[in-house]
Amino acid sequence: PYQLLVSSIAVCSGGTLRKILEKKRLQVEDITIKTDVGRNEAKANRVEKIHLHYLIKGTDLDEHKIERSIEVASRNCPMVQSVKGSIEITETFEIVK
Repeated sequence: PYQLLVSSIAVCSGGTLRKILEKKRLQVEDITIKTDVGRNEAKANRVEKIHLHYLIKGTDLDEHKIERSIEVASRNCPMVQSVKGSIEITETFEIVK
């Protein structure tokens, strides 16, 4: 089912992001990922869009560093790179307290 595809992309992206944030020595306590999926009913309910929204909890987090880290994570996540060109993946984040 498509939920497994979406879950694998979210988990891969989140894990890669966490590693990058740790390397930048950012104090991250928790990352929650919410997903929104766009499917095309006319083409066998094909997954065409996945939006990942990261809820990042931590102390003294720099928005610019997080934004840059998400870009780097996207380029280094094998699951995202596997579907590149066939599924549009967008990402946003917010810092939660």
